[in-house]
Amino acid sequence: MAKTLGQRLDAVQTAMDLALSGQSYKIADRELQRIPYSLLQKQEADLLKKIEVHGRDYIPGQNSEPVIMNVPVRFS
Repeated sequence: MAKTLGQRLDAVQTAMDLALSGQSYKIADRELQRIPYSLLQKQEADLLKKIEVHGRDYIPGQNSEPVIMNVPVRFS
């Protein structure tokens, strides 16, 4: 299911909180790396700009904006 811009922003901010607690972690015998904090900051800034234009509930690729057409109209 596609996520709204607001849901994506919430996920990025959660990842930012986790990245501040450490860049790597272990599960069993595997060591995993988190996304770099600087990349998360860029994603957050991009999402905030999009939210400013479209709103938190906008789903990219699914919501469409109204098309304004200039069509001459004549009444006889």
